[in-house]
Amino acid sequence: MKETVILDQAGRMVLPQRVRKQFGLRTGSALDLRITADAIILYPVDAKPSLTQEGGLYVHEGRPDDSLLAVVESVRSERSRSVWGGSR
Repeated sequence: MKETVILDQAGRMVLPQRVRKQFGLRTGSALDLRITADAIILYPVDAKPSLTQEGGLYVHEGRPDDSLLAVVESVRSERSRSVWGGSR
């Protein structure tokens, strides 16, 4: 993903809403700033992988958005209908 942000006169920038949402950033969220020879990199301070493996199973530890919850509910309903029949 490539985004362009513009600095204002005070040197501030606004992160796009989808980036803030993806990383769970809110007002007051802290970011680590790392500087390399040719880049400026921001990392959420409390960042950890949202998908980890525990006992051979993958576990999502992030915050799902509404669309993911709707998909899970839809799959559950479909599975229930196929097991129980009818429209449960």
